[in-house]
Amino acid sequence: MRDSITILPPEPRGVAYALLIGIETYLAKGIDNVSYAENDATEVTKAILNLGYEEGNVQLIVNEAATCTSIRYHAKQLAGTVKEDDTVFFFFAGHGYTWQGENYLMANDTRQDDIEGTAISLKELFSLFAKSQCKQVMFFLDCCHSGLHLGEEERGVLEDFSNEELSNYFKQTEF
Repeated sequence: MRDSITILPPEPRGVAYALLIGIETYLAKGIDNVSYAENDATEVTKAILNLGYEEGNVQLIVNEAATCTSIRYHAKQLAGTVKEDDTVFFFFAGHGYTWQGENYLMANDTRQDDIEGTAISLKELFSLFAKSQCKQVMFFLDCCHSGLHLGEEERGVLEDFSNEELSNYFKQTEF
């Protein structure tokens, strides 16, 4: 008779934190809804809680609450809280956008006439966590430009999600 084998996830060395964002609806006219973004963020939240993340270390922000200011605030607070052995799980479901060669996550209140001021730059987000003490950060980005009506000189994420920007960032990371 064979003994059964139970496979358990590795024990986290530090504290596991998560910031999850799901944006289905946008305030600006001309930006279409993203079907299932809120549901996806909610279901991923349930899944990581089932994996053992403590509820007090998990922040879910959806729709109207997912403003540019709110997302930046929570990301900065998290980056300032984490220690070297901690783990950060960042999840985003919503629209993304490439503007002037840089990738952005669109907040609920993003305005097409002020992308830099009202969307979240991935470069800014990556830099924030790179400067934190935490060495284990996971980004899961489920975004596309499908709802944004683009001008001729602009390209969306699916057309040109600047893989070079992401590649350069990951080449510079230790973990």
